[in-house]
Amino acid sequence: MITLKIIQMMKIKLLITLVLFMLVRIGFSQHSDDVKASPKATTNILLEQILNENEAGNNRVRMETVLFPPGYNSVKHTHPCPLFVYVLEGELLSEFEGVKKVYKPGDIFYEKANGIHSITKNNSPISPVKILVIYLMKEETSTFIPLEH
Repeated sequence: MITLKIIQMMKIKLLITLVLFMLVRIGFSQHSDDVKASPKATTNILLEQILNENEAGNNRVRMETVLFPPGYNSVKHTHPCPLFVYVLEGELLSEFEGVKKVYKPGDIFYEKANGIHSITKNNSPISPVKILVIYLMKEETSTFIPLEH
């Protein structure tokens, strides 16, 4: 026979089970809301470049933005160190080591040290071009060497 004490124990176990079930359910629903409120970060590799022995010895990094006004046209020049460029705004016409290309916002490229820039130009008559440049330097020095006067 089932005694009153056994029935009370069963009720208590059932109540404890229901409470635990509700607590677990509430915990999962809150965790689910947190996940929805905090989207996951994504990584997008823009550029990966292996540096040669000379470039790997560079121990100074300089980051700068460069703004080319409408109609800007640079003289033929070189940079004494390797660099990375990320185009932020506008379209940049470049001829580097004989290769001509138009770079647009979101484009990123690498240039080896002492390469010849025949053309660096903003063709737009109304919009500036803005780039982010990251230089890998051995020492504090000029990053722009004109080849024409």
